[in-house]
Amino acid sequence: FIKFIGRYSLMVLCTHQIVLQGVLPMIRKIGLGNWLSMFLTLLIVLVGYVIIAPILKKMFPYFVGQKSLFKI
Repeated sequence: FIKFIGRYSLMVLCTHQIVLQGVLPMIRKIGLGNWLSMFLTLLIVLVGYVIIAPILKKMFPYFVGQKSLFKI
């Protein structure tokens, strides 16, 4: 998991706010406690990046910033 986040850290850095803006209103409607809401938000965002990362990698390979994608 840490390797995954490290590899796609640029992607996570650039898109996490967009993902949070989609997740937070749904979590607030549920009305859970503070700690449970934070944990659920973290879990949803992390699982979301398992889905989002391959899609963005395929659509925008330069956005990921991996050397293996650049032909120099």
